[in-house]
Amino acid sequence: MQRGVRTHKLNKMTSFKGQQKNEVQKKGEGLALNWLRGEGLECRYVGDDPKYFKSGEDIIATLPQGKWGIDVKTDQKAMTNEYVNNAVVELIEIAPRDEQKQELIKPGWYYHWKVGEIYYIIWATKDMYICPFEALRDLVFDNDWPGFSCFHSKNEDPEEPYDYYSLGVKIPLAVMDKHFKKVSLLETINNLKRFKNG
Repeated sequence: MQRGVRTHKLNKMTSFKGQQKNEVQKKGEGLALNWLRGEGLECRYVGDDPKYFKSGEDIIATLPQGKWGIDVKTDQKAMTNEYVNNAVVELIEIAPRDEQKQELIKPGWYYHWKVGEIYYIIWATKDMYICPFEALRDLVFDNDWPGFSCFHSKNEDPEEPYDYYSLGVKIPLAVMDKHFKKVSLLETINNLKRFKNG
């Protein structure tokens, strides 16, 4: 299939009540969007629309059976020493405060009930796991996975509004390989480069 190329610029959000997105996360969402369009699917980016913040949907795809919500997760740590060869599923976020000094604890993206699929991108390799949400939810609580905590420091990342923790579980990539379809985004990246270079 000849894949078409359409670029999409994503906006930055900086609210604990909304969706905090760093530059890599936004790039991942853009790659997933362009991959879907390259597959011939009609879709639109909604990750910067406040009405979708609670549901966690970043992309709405139009399928023969109707609209399909997709939450894109871009994992920058899956191949680092602490998380090597693991995907992480966030169950809870804990912050000292937000702009209105409320919602100090909120559910992690595991509880984005309205999402049809999670697109989980391993940034180091540009592999993307296509995870039906119900199947991923079942996998998380059908097994005894090791836990993780991740500290997000506003001193290390100027896009963070304040310090906060993410807590959840680690799932080996070997397990992800057995349960979910994996696609490479390298062709999408090369197509975008060719499009940019004319």
